Amino acid sequence: MIIGCWFIGVFVLLKNVCTADTVYSDDKVEGVIGHNASLPCASNINDHNLQDINVLWRHNGSTNVLAIINGEASLDYQKPKYKYRTQTFPDNYKDGNFTLKLNNLTHTDAGMYQCYITHSSELVTLQLLLNESPEEKSSDVEGGKRNILILVFCFSLLIVSIVCIVIACVMKSGNTTSSQGFFATGACLPCQFWFNPISKTPEKKNNQNN
Repeated sequence: MIIGCWFIGVFVLLKNVCTADTVYSDDKVEGVIGHNASLPCASNINDHNLQDINVLWRHNGSTNVLAIINGEASLDYQKPKYKYRTQTFPDNYKDGNFTLKLNNLTHTDAGMYQCYITHSSELVTLQLLLNESPEEKSSDVEGGKRNILILVFCFSLLIVSIVCIVIACVMKSGNTTSSQGFFATGACLPCQFWFNPISKTPEKKNNQNN
């Protein structure tokens, strides 16, 4: 019996949504990621019969956020991602105030919200705009600086390596003997391997002589 009444209530909500009159629209509410935001929804009627109150909150026209059926909030008609994150104020229902408080905001919460006051054929729409928290902005800035430093270091190392190799090639083609004295000092490690290849041939000759 209870389940049957619940489905009837949901059916009435969805039916009346299609014939609702717009009270106001294009209102904007700003929130911060990780914080809370209150989405206002007020009826033009100030005196409501609690048992007749039926309200449906939706996100972007299709996602069910919360329903108020016969004056009571129904969490059974709620999408899982809003579980434990929504709050209304029953003491204000009779005055036509059906404000929704959305807790622990995430990036996916941004968008258009519709508050269908079906028992009085009213529709309230508003847009939720979300900003990053100061902590997230600070971490993003620090991460960006760190990445830039790493790129500069890698680029500098690459340039130094290229210069050493170019100089080594020029000196080898011009004067190998004189260049060996310069590069053997350790100023350019790649050049040492270029001009001083490892060879065990002399050692073998010495062993044969002995």
